[in-house]
Amino acid sequence: MTAGPGLANEPLRLAMVLFRYFPWGGLQANFLRIAKACLARGHCVEVYTLDWQGEQIEGLKINILEVPGRQNITRYTHFAARVEQLTREGRYDLVLGFNRMPGLDLYYAADPCFVERIRKTRPWYYPLTARYRHFQGVEKRLFGPQSNTHVLALSQLQIDEYTRNYSTPDSRFSLLPPAVQQHYRRDENAPQLRKAFRQQYDITEHQWVLLMIGSGYERKGMDRGLRAVAALPAEIRDSCQIFVLGKGREKPLRRLVKRLGLASQLTIVPGTDEVPLYLQGADLLIHAARSENTGNVIVEAIAAGLPVLCGRTCGYAGHVERAKAGLVIDEPFDQAAMNWQLATMLEAQGLLEWQERALEYAAREDLYSRTEQVVDEVESLASKLQKNA
Repeated sequence: MTAGPGLANEPLRLAMVLFRYFPWGGLQANFLRIAKACLARGHCVEVYTLDWQGEQIEGLKINILEVPGRQNITRYTHFAARVEQLTREGRYDLVLGFNRMPGLDLYYAADPCFVERIRKTRPWYYPLTARYRHFQGVEKRLFGPQSNTHVLALSQLQIDEYTRNYSTPDSRFSLLPPAVQQHYRRDENAPQLRKAFRQQYDITEHQWVLLMIGSGYERKGMDRGLRAVAALPAEIRDSCQIFVLGKGREKPLRRLVKRLGLASQLTIVPGTDEVPLYLQGADLLIHAARSENTGNVIVEAIAAGLPVLCGRTCGYAGHVERAKAGLVIDEPFDQAAMNWQLATMLEAQGLLEWQERALEYAAREDLYSRTEQVVDEVESLASKLQKNA
């Protein structure tokens, strides 16, 4: 991009780009926090999007672009071209994108590497499809050595995947810390929150509360978690209450639960602002995702002092290992191995130790400052672009 009219020590003129904004989405929540933080530092922010559902933010100019096409691929292609045309006019000091598209100065890499995910989760013929060719082409333009886009990566796993597939130079990555909000941290009110949660759902202290969080049930591996619960010894399995937070294809999930004999033990909460309440009320987080760029819920659980059983495919699985706050499911995934790990965690006396280690880790590690560091990166890169203009 050609640097715009901003000057040193003056507010930056920023364009932020994402396909769609709606409440409850993880990417959308991070985008909004970053936009608000930029506004708080006095910068001017304009948003380009195809659709906006939710609150209107004071000071945030929202541009909803009308583009042709019925299929998402067509609409995304026209949208990206239109955004690139508008931002090339020199009105902005920097263009920050939250979805993969060419022509960005800075890309907030919320998504995992597309070709890597397809290789692991789709049949051999999927790369022959038009959808694959489109998204692989966009990804190559964004991450290939010829691109100038700087990438804000959310995990080292993600950096390794992009480098392996596109030979992206290390100098084009900045690794960000997690973005746990402070109200997720365990404090002196935790016992009261736990008691209130269990009273709300009529759960005794002798019952296990197993928590699974995320939208897109299959990708988040909730079927894996349910099968592991069903395989528990009867005396443990019958004392489990399972909570699924997030949106997904509910009918297939309920059919599976019925087939596994767990229907009376499952509660689905499609959307809630009270996730910290569930983290304090639960005994264990299960996150056996098939593909997960980070798994922010993992570090949120650690901050809340909740032990974790998660998959190694999660970018934040390393936090569980470094904190010694739970167990990590190895790859390639094996259901029997996960079943054994879950049974081990619930039979052991170690949950309290894992809880204490989680809280110690949350106190000493930076799990919180991603938003501030993104704004720092925005200001630093904009300054470099202005000097090179």
